Amino acid sequence: MASRAFNGLVSGEPSDDLLRARRALTRLGPDIQQAIFSASNSQLANGWTEELYTTWGSGFSAQQRSIVAASPRVVAHPMGLTVETGGDSKLGFLTRPMEFGTLNRETFTDYDRKSRKGGTHRVTRRTRRQLPPRSQTGWIAYPAASRWSVRAFKMFQQIIVKVAHDAIDGGR
Repeated sequence: MASRAFNGLVSGEPSDDLLRARRALTRLGPDIQQAIFSASNSQLANGWTEELYTTWGSGFSAQQRSIVAASPRVVAHPMGLTVETGGDSKLGFLTRPMEFGTLNRETFTDYDRKSRKGGTHRVTRRTRRQLPPRSQTGWIAYPAASRWSVRAFKMFQQIIVKVAHDAIDGGR
């Protein structure tokens, strides 16, 4: 497979070398294909989790890390690889804002609240300040996916060679 540079953006368009690899995989029998995908899911998921954890630096809050990197998952299928993160927790809806940030961090929001004595009064807060600044390429998952993709395709290639060799060799 040809080497390529990654810029942090994930493309939905398959490259020529990925299309060639997919055509080669479809020529293998379904048993070998299933063995390749089941072996690759666990190994690639471990690599994805490691890459997410190495992305965490001192610049990210614990809240941001826990939301964006929750439930990392990799699915290998004949069309390519899919990586997921963010999870289905009660804070899962914050995954996208925590990954890509916001433009208006200093925007004020007014809301009414009740005091302990039962009266109401208006309070002004900066409700978006906990979000990171805006980034088109993401802060945690997208840079990790960019670095991980090179490693993943090398791992996937090794898994294909090993499983195909074991199938030809009769599992000896």
